[in-house]
Amino acid sequence: MGTSGPSTVALGLAALVLALAGCSSIDEPGTDVSPGFVDRDCADFTTQAQAQRFFERKGGPGADPHLLDPDHDGVACETRPCPCLGFDEGASPEAESRPAEVVYVSDGDTIGVRRGGTVVPVRLLGIDAPETKGEVECGGGRSANRLEKLLPRGTRVTLLTDPTQDDEDRFGRLLRYVELDGTDVGLVQVATGFAAVYDYDRPVFSRFDRYESAEHNAQRRDVGNWERCGSADG
Repeated sequence: MGTSGPSTVALGLAALVLALAGCSSIDEPGTDVSPGFVDRDCADFTTQAQAQRFFERKGGPGADPHLLDPDHDGVACETRPCPCLGFDEGASPEAESRPAEVVYVSDGDTIGVRRGGTVVPVRLLGIDAPETKGEVECGGGRSANRLEKLLPRGTRVTLLTDPTQDDEDRFGRLLRYVELDGTDVGLVQVATGFAAVYDYDRPVFSRFDRYESAEHNAQRRDVGNWERCGSADG
C-alpha cells in the first residue's frame, strides 16, 4: 500500500489551530500583536501621570494593549509615584514656558539661547538631525542651515518643558520644545524632512503623535534630507 497524504482529520485539526490563532486577539482584548509593537509596563514610567498619558494615547480606557490598567478602573499604573492623573486631574504637572533669545545654532536639532545673562545649550525635544561635527552625516549642513534660517541670531523664542521627559539630556543640554510665535520649530524641522523623530528611550514625549505623522508625510513626499540622503537624520 502506498504512502497516503495527510488525513482529513489532520487537515481539519490544522485548520482549527490556525483559526484559533487568528481569533486570539479577539478572545483576549487589550493585546496587540501588530508588527513593531513594543510592550511597555509600569516600570517604564517615572510617575503615574506619565503612565496615564501614555495609556490614554494608546486608547485607554477603552483599550489597554500594554495592560497598564489590570483592574479596569481607567487609572493606569496606580502604584507609580505622583504627580498623578485619573485620581485628581488637578494634580497633573504643567509644562513650564520661558522666553529666551537665540545666540547660535549648533546643528539641526541644537541651539544656544540667552536666558538672563547666561547662554545655555538647548536640544530641541523630540527630534534628531544629522551630525555636523566629528563623523559628519549626510544632510547635516542642510539641516543646520534650515534651522539657522528659522532661528537667526537674536530671535526671541519660547522654551517649553515636557513633564513626561527629563529636564536635560546626558550632555547637559536643556530638553525643550522651541516655539516661534506659537509655531513649534522642531515640528517644522521634521515636517520639512530636515530632522527625524527621536524618543529618548523614555515614555514617549507628549507631542509624539503629531511629530510621527509629520515624519511619515515628509518621507512620503521625499522632501529635505529624505530626497538626498534617504533619511531625515543622516
